[in-house]
Amino acid sequence: MQKTLLSTLVCVAVAVTAAPAKNTVATVPSSQQITTRLIASPQAAVYADLTPAKIMGKDFWLGLDQEWHALKGVSDEAFVKDSCPFHVRLPVEKINAKSLRTGIIREIELFDTENKNIASSITFTFTGTENNTLFLRPQHINDGNTKTLCVFTADHSKNEMRYKKVYGTLQLNGSVSSLLSMIRIYHGNGSTGELEQFALLDKSGRRLETISMSNDQGMFTAKLKNAEPCGNIVISFSTTPFRIVIKDLPPDIAEKAKVMPFEIWDLLRMGNGNLLGLGKENFDRQSFEKFLSKFKDTFMGFGISEFDSNYQQLRRPGNPNFSLLAGYIPRKDENRADAEKNMRNLFLYQKELFFDHVYTLSGGVMGSPYFGEWGSRNLILEYSCRTDRSARILMAMTKGAARQYHVPWGFYMAYYAALGSPHSRSVHGPTGLDYGQPPSHGLRAMLMNYYMGGNYQWLESQPWGQVVETEKGMHKLTENGKVLKAFYDWTQRTEGKRGTQYTPLLFLMDYLHGQTGRPDWKVWYHLPMEDGDFMAKHFFDAVSPLDNKATFASTPEHCINIANSPIGDIFDIFFANPPSGETTLEELGKYAVVILADDIRFTAKLKENLKEYVKLGGTLVINSGHAAAFRDETAFLGLEINGKFFLTDDMQVAEINCLSATPVLMTSDDKPLITKNSYGQGNVIFTTPYFMLMTNKKARSPLIGQLLEKIQQEILPVNIVGDIHFIFNRMDESSWKLLLMNNRGVAKDPLKSEEKRFSEFDSTVRITVPTGATAKEIYASDAILRQENTYSVTVPAGGVRIVELRTVEFGTPLI
Repeated sequence: MQKTLLSTLVCVAVAVTAAPAKNTVATVPSSQQITTRLIASPQAAVYADLTPAKIMGKDFWLGLDQEWHALKGVSDEAFVKDSCPFHVRLPVEKINAKSLRTGIIREIELFDTENKNIASSITFTFTGTENNTLFLRPQHINDGNTKTLCVFTADHSKNEMRYKKVYGTLQLNGSVSSLLSMIRIYHGNGSTGELEQFALLDKSGRRLETISMSNDQGMFTAKLKNAEPCGNIVISFSTTPFRIVIKDLPPDIAEKAKVMPFEIWDLLRMGNGNLLGLGKENFDRQSFEKFLSKFKDTFMGFGISEFDSNYQQLRRPGNPNFSLLAGYIPRKDENRADAEKNMRNLFLYQKELFFDHVYTLSGGVMGSPYFGEWGSRNLILEYSCRTDRSARILMAMTKGAARQYHVPWGFYMAYYAALGSPHSRSVHGPTGLDYGQPPSHGLRAMLMNYYMGGNYQWLESQPWGQVVETEKGMHKLTENGKVLKAFYDWTQRTEGKRGTQYTPLLFLMDYLHGQTGRPDWKVWYHLPMEDGDFMAKHFFDAVSPLDNKATFASTPEHCINIANSPIGDIFDIFFANPPSGETTLEELGKYAVVILADDIRFTAKLKENLKEYVKLGGTLVINSGHAAAFRDETAFLGLEINGKFFLTDDMQVAEINCLSATPVLMTSDDKPLITKNSYGQGNVIFTTPYFMLMTNKKARSPLIGQLLEKIQQEILPVNIVGDIHFIFNRMDESSWKLLLMNNRGVAKDPLKSEEKRFSEFDSTVRITVPTGATAKEIYASDAILRQENTYSVTVPAGGVRIVELRTVEFGTPLI
């Protein structure tokens, strides 16, 4: 028999956080409450194997710029010594960089059968494979002087052509009685303008046989096997392309790179235009393969930084840099499939250039799941103080993608806010000591990433956003630096040890959803939302209800991008139907509850997996908007659907005929809003309002919050009540850690140094536990009050508390 805490938990109603200004929450009669148990196997996710990946023996790495190690006063800090190399600049040699699409012939020598150079008596016809190929100063090709130059070149103004080779031929025009036995061509001028891919042909295009042929240090020599009439010979060749050759890492970094993870930061970047146009021939394969082989266990990949945000910025109307993308993708996407294809093609173009060894940094939007599907070896989220994007959802989306695609992940802290940067030596934008986001905000974000299972943490503005120089060449930590040290020190303590983030709830999204996290009611940045998109956004807003009132300045009432809410970070977000294959039964079996969160294109395999998941004990939440795919599955849904809807309580509600399903919530006119049906060992929860939408689709239905809160009450090991943001870690069979973060009560002007906290926003959190369980606050060693089975702890404004829970009996495997 399944263990349950429902009989021991004290269920207390939790008020929904204040409604967003542009995303209002509608109202329903207060008498409507869900009292029926919904979840078939509440403890099913306890034993899910979601342990963070290990890289070189550790599951968490702090990445710091190497400049830290040279700063007196901070270089001996433990967090500096223990850090892995970050922002590594790869030494490269750029060959032929100054003569793009240009070749130089200094002299040609043609030897007859008597070894006499007869080139001065021969004329030449030059032909280029491109119409605009130019052949300049041809008179120098056979003037007997290797110091004079003949140049040929082609247009390199188009991005897609600027790094390509130029191909040309020289037709020798001479007497048929002049037989040639050897040809020598002097080419290039030092390190520029050299030629390659020489071939000797006859007029019909047949390759001539040679005794030997070589091309070395600017001299091509070919000895013909059979003497050929001069007028029958055509010489073909190409320019040497721009080529990148990897050189050795500096010795100090190379030693660390053998035992620590490291990445190559922005070898080339799409946003500044130096990448487009490159092809495989522009990368020296031998040097790259040598590098990849040497660091095969530690190399994270070549960085594709801010790919999603840069991609969209370049495509905005009027962006003068759009020409960078001309020839690769259109400015506008016609539909979702087109949007995915265009973004994917540009991503794969870069991935292929870097020998499929890339990590991807999402520029603060929801691109990480797509990067995972397309083969990124690591997923990194840029965390910045943007008022219009929920950090909680962005981080959950990145972490979910890492779990779905089994790759490491982490985040990159960008401190700026309103262009205010703590980088004291930057020449860009307003800078100053601890400018930008509040330091306490940074601490909460670091702890959030850590206890959600992130493998990496990187920082922008290094080291001068965390360090300031004092007199006599010494250095000390700023407030941001002190936060970084405090965070690291906590992770090294026994009390700070993390377990596995407990996420018993899975949101399934359609592969083409294109959500960005922005409040503009668009997907893929510019396509209008459809009904399923509204539902997905409302689910996410119920978890993290940003009000969009806050400017870049934090105010006591409104944190910039992290909100407290009744719903904790207890969920993952997966693609339901990516091209690589539908979410598997094994993956589904790691979650007690699966919610179909938007309009999903069902395949036969996906339907089969979902039905089997429920049959084995899972709980699936499905909506009338999905009903067409399950119209004939009456035993599965427990009801009949006729495809008709009626308006009630400001919602379009499906007409249904309950068979084995039981209504658990009714409309004001006594029609089912939510039903529950037992199927096998599991439950199907069916919601009748079309995609859970109100008549005003931008108004969030209170049913979403109510449903999530009810689900949460059943699938958590303890009950949490309070104005707070929380994350669970499972430590072992009966012990847990509960991270409590209060994101309210902090004020800071991003162009000033000081942050202020307001005690009136301190939050008291009540934790109700099963009989026999104990709770202890371990982060600040605060007193924790107990009354019977309920513990109370106060989390100060902008503060953090961590509660250790022991002897909590909760858990039975599902599959």
